[in-house]
Amino acid sequence: MQPGKNDRGYKLVITGDSLRLETVQYKAQRESVLAKPLFGPETASLAFAALAAVGAMAIPFHAIWERLLTAAVAFSALFPVLRAFVFKPRELVFEIKGKTGMATLKMPFAKKTVFGAGGIKEIMESEEVLAPQNPNGYELVNKIALHHGTVIPDFAEKLDIHKVEILLKDGRRFVLYAGQDAAMAARLSESLRQFITKGKEEAYA
Repeated sequence: MQPGKNDRGYKLVITGDSLRLETVQYKAQRESVLAKPLFGPETASLAFAALAAVGAMAIPFHAIWERLLTAAVAFSALFPVLRAFVFKPRELVFEIKGKTGMATLKMPFAKKTVFGAGGIKEIMESEEVLAPQNPNGYELVNKIALHHGTVIPDFAEKLDIHKVEILLKDGRRFVLYAGQDAAMAARLSESLRQFITKGKEEAYA
């Protein structure tokens, strides 16, 4: 089973008795429609690559074409590298390896969590409602946008975030996925639940 990460926000691969989930959507948070285009991975990579190109122009070559060529090479080489390795979205990775019976959860900027697959109590679904934190600010931005003939849909609306969580027998709880599509969250939780239930049944067979 391999839902595409680009259109679903996650990638789930189940092969035999092994499972791997990758997702960049694991936090219940509101994305700013203004900050995202300004500070997204593409923009940040573009800005740093452009700065490097400007710096390359300062190299004291005699001919201007040499400076331009150096700047173009610096920009062309740095932009894809920065986008792919420096400013890439931070992923959560959850794996269960059937042969070892071990599960691992790796979250960005956090120590890897390792536990026995038998220690999983259940896969849960929950819902969280996010309200605008600054209604007055949203109203002002909407007025400015409308003045310029731009409509910002759902900018000041409440958001229903549907989460898929894993609960361990020792009480620890982790969010594996968080998104606005309830059906998508339900499909993911059911896939995880079926895999874990099958593993437990085979372990006691």
